[in-house]
Amino acid sequence: MKKRKLIVVLFVLFTGIIHPLFAQKFDVDTLVYNGNSNQYINLVILGDGYTNAEMTKFSTDATKFKDYFFQKAPYSNYKNYFNVFIIKTPSPESGVKHPGMSSDCGSAYLIQTTILGQLLTLQEFIGWLLREIYH
Repeated sequence: MKKRKLIVVLFVLFTGIIHPLFAQKFDVDTLVYNGNSNQYINLVILGDGYTNAEMTKFSTDATKFKDYFFQKAPYSNYKNYFNVFIIKTPSPESGVKHPGMSSDCGSAYLIQTTILGQLLTLQEFIGWLLREIYH
């Protein structure tokens, strides 16, 4: 029982206090807004491989993609059900060399756990935590 209480306390501490300290904030622009985000399909485009200096190009490329996307069926038939947003996530280097393997990809979300003695992603940590609580 003490182990479960400790795990619950760790979970609350991590999700409520520690995790927000590592959260990153990025500029969000709206390309299409048809209504409340809770009632429409939200298409979000992230700019991987664009540096800060290339954010204007990213916005242009995202707009071109959006226009092309809504020219094709079935999306052209349902474009009024979509909101489209871009999130400006600048990369330290221009271009994508190895998708999913960037040096700036995901390192903020790795957690060194002293309980398990290993490095986990946030998703792995939460999965482990839930298994411990309900096991």
